[in-house]
Amino acid sequence: MKTEKTVAFAELLAAGVLSAELENGLESDLLTDNLKKLQNELRGVRGERNAVYSTIVTGEHDFRGNQNNLKGSFSEFIEKENTILDSIVMPYKMNVNHFNVIANGQILEKSLDEVSKDYKTMQEDLNACIDGLEGLQEGKRVLGLMALNDFSQKMEIESKGIYKDTADTINVLYNAFNFIVDTINLVVDGDINNLVYLYEAGKQSENDQLVPSLITLMENISNLVKETENLTHSAMSGNLDIRGQVDQYQREYEKIMAGFNSTLNAITKPIKEASAVLTDLANGNLSVQMTGNYQGQNDRINRDMNSLVFILNQYINEITRSLEEISKGNLDFVITSDYLGDFQSIKISINKIFDSLNVMMSEIDLSAGQVKIGATQISQGRYVLINRRK
Repeated sequence: MKTEKTVAFAELLAAGVLSAELENGLESDLLTDNLKKLQNELRGVRGERNAVYSTIVTGEHDFRGNQNNLKGSFSEFIEKENTILDSIVMPYKMNVNHFNVIANGQILEKSLDEVSKDYKTMQEDLNACIDGLEGLQEGKRVLGLMALNDFSQKMEIESKGIYKDTADTINVLYNAFNFIVDTINLVVDGDINNLVYLYEAGKQSENDQLVPSLITLMENISNLVKETENLTHSAMSGNLDIRGQVDQYQREYEKIMAGFNSTLNAITKPIKEASAVLTDLANGNLSVQMTGNYQGQNDRINRDMNSLVFILNQYINEITRSLEEISKGNLDFVITSDYLGDFQSIKISINKIFDSLNVMMSEIDLSAGQVKIGATQISQGRYVLINRRK
């Protein structure tokens, strides 16, 4: 905003509006101070010239401008003008029109005509003034581009004095803006190495908010990256209890870290509950279940774990029942439920045990029957022998 106001003031000066004033409250710096000085000098030149002009047109040719009220080239200009007036009035009158044009912010073409020694200084001063105004016009063009975020051009025109100072100041602005643009582009690409240069540059003025803001921005990004790397390393190391320091950030950055922590909580909560359930299962507690309220893939973990507990309960209860039936002597029991995966072999093995026991018991029954028949036959044979002996 300050640059825009200063440029607007410079444009008014370049347009010949010497009555323009910088807005109150605008911080003084080299550019604004010099523009004010330029304005005062131009006002002085205009005043002296108008006074001389107003008297000359009335025929009072003895009136001369007071160069003591001016400085530098402006004072010299009035002095030269008075010298010329002292020698000849008519050539001066011819140049009055030129200065009126320049005072109204218009740029004339340089005078390249051959002139006598007496008028060479005036011609050179006039051309130097034109050079200075051309510098201001070029500065206006470059600043106009900067106002549209085009920082591709800087002041290349050769100037002197305050015009050179103005050009140098615009070029400082050009370098600063290009560094900022380069830094932002690097940040977009994930590169914050320019932070060290911002530290070196530091705050440029009391009201400088740009450099401190850039430093804070890049520090926040750097801290977020480091925090994320730490959380990632902790998670990969199996430490699921580490969380980001939310209180170190503000506004949207705080939301980012809080969101990261919420994500970790959503991921680790079902894992921790599943681990607790598995621990209970390992300790023989088959009545445990996951009770958390989850969504998406986390809900799938919940459902799969509870399905595992249910299936284990079903299998173990059925195996227990089969063993109880064996202990009761009931060998007609058969497991008919569907067993999945490797549990299928347990089902097959138990049913084979029942089959084997049934076969064995049948063979025992058969053997017992045969033994009984043999015993009966022996008993009958013995009875016959006894009777024969009688």
